[in-house]
Amino acid sequence: MEITFKEVDYTYQPNTPFEHKALKGVSFHIPKGSFTAIIGHTGSGKSTLIQQFNGLLRPTKGTAKIGEFTLSNEKNNQIKELRKKVGMVFQYPEHQLFEETVKKDILFGPKNFGFKMDEVEKKLPKILEDVGLDESLLERSPFELSGGQMRRTAIAGVMLMEPELLVLDEPTAGLDPYGKRQVMELFSHLHQKRDQTTVLVTHDMEDAFKYADQIMVLEDGKVNLIDHPKALYTKKEHLQKLGLDLPEQFHCMDYIERQLGVTFDEPTLSAETIAGLLSNQLKGGDTQ
Repeated sequence: MEITFKEVDYTYQPNTPFEHKALKGVSFHIPKGSFTAIIGHTGSGKSTLIQQFNGLLRPTKGTAKIGEFTLSNEKNNQIKELRKKVGMVFQYPEHQLFEETVKKDILFGPKNFGFKMDEVEKKLPKILEDVGLDESLLERSPFELSGGQMRRTAIAGVMLMEPELLVLDEPTAGLDPYGKRQVMELFSHLHQKRDQTTVLVTHDMEDAFKYADQIMVLEDGKVNLIDHPKALYTKKEHLQKLGLDLPEQFHCMDYIERQLGVTFDEPTLSAETIAGLLSNQLKGGDTQ
């Protein structure tokens, strides 16, 4: 599912003393099957933007095309059909659990959207395997699970609907480094396996550079830049001026360049690759 925004504005509480324009002439394209990371400071418009992806919000001005669906400021009767195809994983998704059993919670979304439940239940074992949950947990209360299991239960409910677009809003919030790595590897695995379009909203630049095909930077409701991660290495001074943290590997590469006078033409997030490039350079080779 591809996404194309053309000159999209979004204004909260228009024509009131509390009017606030959160998006200002936003235009961009996200290709089908890509993994895009959206970064920016609090208040930059990230949450407002992604809520347009499944029609929770509609543009005040301009158009947002999500797959075959076009959203504008006019009423759209296809919102429910759009939401069948867009999976949203918000911060702390485990807080959305409420059913008596894990199984009922996972099946709630498909049931609510009118999926054929006999077909859905046939897919359940494979989804549990994909997200790393044991079938023995299905009849337990979701509130008896560990924090990690609760998060995987919430994710399973979204993935069971087989979304064409998966939107992740800070999905690793509140997790320790090991838990963050597990969850991000899970989403990376699901993205590659299902060939779906994935959009990640994150403050973690290392995740953005490691997993995304392209990175979009929002600032004050506008797209400041959008490019491939490796291309952004040449724009690292610009990112720093925006107050965005760079991955630790970038700092390491900068230090090596300053101290040894070598030049890296493109970034890498692999310490082994950095070491190999440095060794090659010191031997008089090429860093390419």
